[in-house]
Amino acid sequence: ASGSSLDWLSYLGGAGRDLAYDMDAVRDGSLVVAGRTTPGQGAPFPTTPGAFQPDAASSNRDLFAARLSADGTSLLWSTHLGGTSSDGGNTKVHVSSAGVVTITDGTSSSNFPVTLGALQPTHPSVPQGFESIVVSRIHPSGTSLLSSRYLGGTKREHPYDGLGLAVRPTGEVIVASSSESEDFPTSPDAPQSDKPGSLSGVIAELAMLPHGVTRYGEAMQGPHGALAMGVASWPQVGQAGFTITC
Repeated sequence: ASGSSLDWLSYLGGAGRDLAYDMDAVRDGSLVVAGRTTPGQGAPFPTTPGAFQPDAASSNRDLFAARLSADGTSLLWSTHLGGTSSDGGNTKVHVSSAGVVTITDGTSSSNFPVTLGALQPTHPSVPQGFESIVVSRIHPSGTSLLSSRYLGGTKREHPYDGLGLAVRPTGEVIVASSSESEDFPTSPDAPQSDKPGSLSGVIAELAMLPHGVTRYGEAMQGPHGALAMGVASWPQVGQAGFTITC
């Protein structure tokens, strides 16, 4: 309390260039750190057994997310998240009371991991080599993606220059950034649906529901039976957890 002692301190990285951009605390006191990692000549970025993406997807850079124990003595889980081009440069992360990790950043990868049923499953500006925004939700165990999608138009998005992330108590994800795209996806009743300048601010609210889930707290039959993604229930306000099925 006096500031005269250090409770704990740890490195987190490999032999390359690793940048931690954001972090959030879980209800149990553990911490989720997110950023970008670039492989080097030597030890790789540390990941854990069963991680969604244990190895780097490219020799360029990937996003990463890692959960550390409350006392800083162990790595509970750690994963890469990226495609074969350049990913990450301004990561924002939020952790729900149930431990669901929401991440947003930018990518120029055409094969960034997305999930079945994503509203924007392909990179909208790959031919031009521009960056798009990506939004992903990681399972509390770090072993799978609950939902993941692109967000952008056919010109350059600017998540590396400015990016905001908020999550409503009911689960919806709100992302704010800036865009050069005239065709950035807007809603029919948006107060400003036409881009007014060469670079304009954008804000979007996304459901980010796992495939087979119709709304928060309710499920439906998927193509392979009940909830192919294995999510049986979703946390609502005041609930601490949700159920996972095989």
